[in-house]
Amino acid sequence: MKKQLIYFEQKTYDSSVKKWKVKQEAKDELLKAVKDLIGKEVKDDFIEDPINNFNKLIEQKYKSKNQLGLSATKLIDVLEIDISEFIKAKAKYDTFKETQKPNIDDYSHFTETDQENKKLDAVNDVINSLSKLSNYTHVYPSNIANGVSRSIRADMETMKLYPNVGWVKSWKGF
Repeated sequence: MKKQLIYFEQKTYDSSVKKWKVKQEAKDELLKAVKDLIGKEVKDDFIEDPINNFNKLIEQKYKSKNQLGLSATKLIDVLEIDISEFIKAKAKYDTFKETQKPNIDDYSHFTETDQENKKLDAVNDVINSLSKLSNYTHVYPSNIANGVSRSIRADMETMKLYPNVGWVKSWKGF
């Protein structure tokens, strides 16, 4: 049995990729803010615990000026260090903290049985025929989707027809 692609969730995937890129930009901004304050590059693992890591770096940088053994928070206050860019960058990064790098397979739906392959082939035959017919007359995607008991899905934004994953896979309540 050969697995066939039923449907790829392009819009959802693109949205996830965009969100991932924004997270990476926020991470870069955070690391740059730290570099600007500390004066040296920090490793990517800094992100795992930015507050504690930042405090350690501040304490290390100002070790010679910290004769009283003040905490990083007090050093920042006493030395009047402006950490506003760090705080903004960390807040921005925190909004995307849980965002995972998208995996293309998570947005792809494949057939898993011969029966699903047969159903997909039948639906694709109808979609291809309607696509040819659309060269000569207007095909109303939503009417088609309703007329074939939702075995075909209509994307009203693109005015295209796609196999309905739920129907092909016989999901209940698809």
